[in-house]
Amino acid sequence: MANMTEESYRRNPTSTQVFIIEGRATAVTFNTKEEFDRFVAQLRLPERTYREQIMQRGFQRLASRYLATASEGCSGRSLTSGEVAVEQIDFELTLSHGNRTFSGIVVESAVSVFFPSGYPSYYYSGKPEPPLIGEIRGEVIEFRDSPSQCVVILKPN
Repeated sequence: MANMTEESYRRNPTSTQVFIIEGRATAVTFNTKEEFDRFVAQLRLPERTYREQIMQRGFQRLASRYLATASEGCSGRSLTSGEVAVEQIDFELTLSHGNRTFSGIVVESAVSVFFPSGYPSYYYSGKPEPPLIGEIRGEVIEFRDSPSQCVVILKPN
């Protein structure tokens, strides 16, 4: 989003830009390029801090292909039984499952995925869907959502 905003800013240097901050659209007005640059640097600071902390704690490497098995409690969820492809750069993940793409992270032996690639699920399905939080045990990943009793197990394929 920052690149799109930077391009917009170059077209109209004294303008109001909309940023997604903590899940909400927030309008910010800039009068100079310096104001814009300071704002973007502040916006990116937590991301750098989180990245440094995760790199210090470490993360596991995942296989590139899995077979997912989902419990009955996962009915209506986006991550269901079937093949899952994983791309990993450091601790950041992209999971492909059918026609859906999920983004996620791995920290130590914990993994979390969000549907789909940062967009809330209601964008596609009309209802919110919480991220899935999982644990890596050997080569197997187990996601659990206790409220819905959804369990998704990924085994290398």
